[in-house]
Amino acid sequence: MRKTTLESLRETVPPSRKVGYCDELNSIVLDFHLGAREEAGSPRNGVNWVTLAKRMLGRQSLTANLKYRTFIWEMEQFTLFVSNGKGVVVEVVPDLPPESTIEAVRQAYSLLRGTKE
Repeated sequence: MRKTTLESLRETVPPSRKVGYCDELNSIVLDFHLGAREEAGSPRNGVNWVTLAKRMLGRQSLTANLKYRTFIWEMEQFTLFVSNGKGVVVEVVPDLPPESTIEAVRQAYSLLRGTKE
């Protein structure tokens, strides 16, 4: 693990920039967050996003000290930004075609849930 600032990361973009507003994309994100809260016990219980991500993905690639300490996993098609204060954010590489963007987001959240889709 190396500590970094965001300037030293590879370039990524939000998936919505690649596909625009998309019900399927929103559904993937919402299903993940609702499922994680159910597993935490109740909607009122907080989810420890960093512990969840480390359990499913292993040691992070990078750590950045931003407003919240952010743990970063760089994968081939996407980057996961995880912090307990902000939650989980997925960004994709800019050269990914729009049709592959939704699949990359689905794969990112599937890895965090410990499932293969």
